[in-house]
Order: sequence, then C-alpha cells, then structure tokens
Amino acid sequence: MTVFVLASIFLTGAMYATPAAAGEGPAFDSGLQLTDPGKLGLVSQASYYTAPYVPSACYGFDTSQFPAGNIMAAGGDGAPNIWNGGANCGRYFGIDCNGAGCWQGSHHIDVKIVDRCPNGCSGGRAFDLTYEAFGAIANHDQGVITVFYGQNPNPLSDAQYSFNFSGLELPAEFQMFQRSGVVLTQDGIA
Repeated sequence: MTVFVLASIFLTGAMYATPAAAGEGPAFDSGLQLTDPGKLGLVSQASYYTAPYVPSACYGFDTSQFPAGNIMAAGGDGAPNIWNGGANCGRYFGIDCNGAGCWQGSHHIDVKIVDRCPNGCSGGRAFDLTYEAFGAIANHDQGVITVFYGQNPNPLSDAQYSFNFSGLELPAEFQMFQRSGVVLTQDGIA
C-alpha cells in the first residue's frame, strides 16, 4: 500500500506557533517563502491600525474583497507612494520584517492594498498594516517596524492551487490553513 504524507501548506501568513521567547508572543514561521528577500529591494517602515477596516478607500463596505485573515494594508500616499492615486488597490506587496520587533524565523507576508493611508502614514511610512498582518511578522508592542518590500504579482495568499503527488490529485479540502499531518493512502485518508 502506497502511503503519502502531506503536511498542509499555510497560505495566509497568520499562523500560531510556539513563543519565540518568554513574553514575546508567537514565533512566526510560514514554512513557505513566497518572495526571495534579496529581491525586495525597497526599504521603508510600516505601522498598524485596528478594526473596523470598513469603509476602505478601495472597496467601501465590501469585505468580500478582503483577503483571508485580514492580511492587508493601507498604502501610504506620501513618499514612497504605495497608494498611487488608488492604482494599487487590490495589488499585493511582499513585505519582510527586518530588525527590532520582528518574530524569529521567517518574517514574510503578502498584503493586499485595500485602503489609503493619508499623509504617508505619518512620517513617510509606506504601509499601515492591519493588526493581523502586523502581528504575523512582528510584536505589536514595537509599533513601527522596518520592512523590505516589493510588488508581488502572484501571491499565494488568496490563490487556489491543486497538488499532484504521483498521479494523486488533491482536492481543495486539503489546502489547509494550519499545519497538520494528513496521511493519504490508496484507500483514502488514514
């Protein structure tokens, strides 16, 4: 009997893990690097804001346009101009946390621009991340973090994928948002 072991792939960037150190919160480890950090050549800062996230400058009260887990951001309209007059609504940016406040391990998320952050997010910051997005890569107590960023035209965050292991096609139900072991056999799930 052929046995396949599948560790589900975490697609949202908002995973709970063991603490990085006492009192620090979760250690973030997506297990999947979406963008090569060496290619994220732009540097800026990011802060965060809290719910409610509506109305948003891009989608008004339509929360169906928000990505899973609210991993999204308001783009600053100063320098750098991520907002770009609304042209970046719905576009994704890869963000890597760098330095103080970042969780141990991988600190990468892909955020969808859903709103405008007036006045360059105070102090010329590129992004105002949602509470959830910021918490996925850094400790909220830090408040403002240094980030490397770049536009990511093909994020995995909201995409639908199927996987094929030796001819066994895995349906959408196996595209889980938390890590867990799933054992597939010729007779089904064990």
